[in-house]
Amino acid sequence: MARDWTLTRTEAENLVDLLEDCDPKEVGTWRHDLASELRELFGMVSLEEEKESRFVLRAQKLEDEGHTDKALNFLYDSVDDLMRNGEFSRLNTILESTAVGELSTDILLGVLTATLPARRRLPARPEFFGKVQKVLHARNEYEEGLLTGLEA
Repeated sequence: MARDWTLTRTEAENLVDLLEDCDPKEVGTWRHDLASELRELFGMVSLEEEKESRFVLRAQKLEDEGHTDKALNFLYDSVDDLMRNGEFSRLNTILESTAVGELSTDILLGVLTATLPARRRLPARPEFFGKVQKVLHARNEYEEGLLTGLEA
């Protein structure tokens, strides 16, 4: 008798984690292939993509620890690497999914500055800019001219 299997997104994420932890040299590549198919089916990002998208939060953590210069350098380098590799779609997704309200003014301005050269290739950037503007106003951190030149 055939059994009907249903997998929730959480179950799929847990399964992908288990499959990706396997060394392909020891168990063969089928597990990584299955993990890839599950990610595609459930619209999940790969571990590599997830790590890349976390660079904004990592920069914020550095800034929270008092290392603003290191945070901004890390942020600029990460954005530059994505742009240099032509990963504009991934960078656009990061802009779409970034929780603007959780980031400091320095990091927000850093993201806008770093992405400025690619503004025409990042359709999510104008909305990101608008969110930054609203957050800065809400925090009473907005000053005239602060965002000048960083517009979309």
